[in-house]
Amino acid sequence: MKVTNEFLIPFIGLKQGKHQFEYQVTKAFFDDFDYDEFENADIKVNVVLEKKTTMLELAFKHKGT
Repeated sequence: MKVTNEFLIPFIGLKQGKHQFEYQVTKAFFDDFDYDEFENADIKVNVVLEKKTTMLELAFKHKGT
């Protein structure tokens, strides 16, 4: 497994409230985790992180092939 910072969310420095992140997931993402079930991938992922006092809430929406 290859460690990459591209998909890490630095939540420690974020203020309370909602924050939006957008990622493009391709076959390279799955290759980094030695997951070879896909011949190809092109997925757009939108993440909304809501930082609260005692917890984090994440909502994911994805679209692609």
